[in-house]
Amino acid sequence: MNSMNRFDLIVIGSGAGALVAAQAARSGRNTALVDQGPMGGTCLNNGCIPSKMLIHPADIIRSIQEAGAVGVHARIEKIDFPLIMNRMHKVVDEGRAQMEATIRSRENLTHYPERAEFIDEYVLKVGSRTLTAPQFVIASGSRSRVPPIPGLEESGYIDNVSLLNLREPPQSLIIIGGGYIGCEYGHFFSAVGTEVTILGRSPRLLSGEDPEISQRLHESLSRYCRVVTGYEVLSVER
Repeated sequence: MNSMNRFDLIVIGSGAGALVAAQAARSGRNTALVDQGPMGGTCLNNGCIPSKMLIHPADIIRSIQEAGAVGVHARIEKIDFPLIMNRMHKVVDEGRAQMEATIRSRENLTHYPERAEFIDEYVLKVGSRTLTAPQFVIASGSRSRVPPIPGLEESGYIDNVSLLNLREPPQSLIIIGGGYIGCEYGHFFSAVGTEVTILGRSPRLLSGEDPEISQRLHESLSRYCRVVTGYEVLSVER
């Protein structure tokens, strides 16, 4: 193993962590940014940004479909699913490239695009290197949580990450979970023609929001999706 590399600050995670590392480096602190990638973390690569890029065309589809209510009569000739997905990936790829360029050009900032683990107090093993610093920021983001439902693994599933690589919309889709991610993708896929069922174990969608908001969302989504709340998924099978 190589000799110890010493820094003023080590930041783990390249989403919000990249912003913290860049700001620390800008202030003159010798900073290391450690992350196994991809640059941009959850928000850029499979969270906030790609989901909003898909919600926008879904909103346009619904606006056209409902425009007759305000006296505008229009129809949709075609929904180009590959174009919608390619547009989303283009924005994500451009954002990632910009972040990578910023990190490379920043003085006082060293990027280690590798998996890391603590091997001692204030000592981090990154590949064949060891790094140390008096301060660490851990902003390692999130990953998909797959519920331990009997039969789910055997039957096969997509999650909020793998669905971003679909090249055509599924004919039908059951979404397990009535939180904001499930509702967002229920809106999107139902708009592009998928038969969508949303299953939530809570008595209402978005259980953390005000009851009036949940009820309004339930009414809106139910116009295009089958929404079932208050039920626990016990098993999955083909």
